Amino acid sequence: MRGPSTRYSMWPAGREPTPRGAGEQAADERRDFLERVLFDVRDGTCSVLEHCYLRDVERAHGLPASVRQTPTGVGRRGFRDLERDLDAIAYGRKRTIRLGWGQTVDRPCRTAAGIGAILAARGWPGTVVRCSADCRLE
Repeated sequence: MRGPSTRYSMWPAGREPTPRGAGEQAADERRDFLERVLFDVRDGTCSVLEHCYLRDVERAHGLPASVRQTPTGVGRRGFRDLERDLDAIAYGRKRTIRLGWGQTVDRPCRTAAGIGAILAARGWPGTVVRCSADCRLE
């Protein structure tokens, strides 16, 4: 049987709620967590990967809000995402950037720099900002 010290938690290490009068702090933190998740869903995230992109790449580096989950208007039904993207670039006017787990989770700063360069080449007047003192915008 697991004791309280070995239970699993949805909280990051060192950020677990501490006991406080009748669980008030835990309820407040769960409410804050759910509120953040709902804001992300409102902003178009449909997966953990999209949530990580929104939080760690887009918001953290001051990039403009992207449009998520939009059809390209080209290609044939049943095509895989990458083939649809190729058709969209070759035959359509839309530009799709599809990122993977490594770009979004392992290298968010480098990815933000790349997205910023693409946006700047297309007329974005903004600047990519560092997310922290040790941000690696390469």
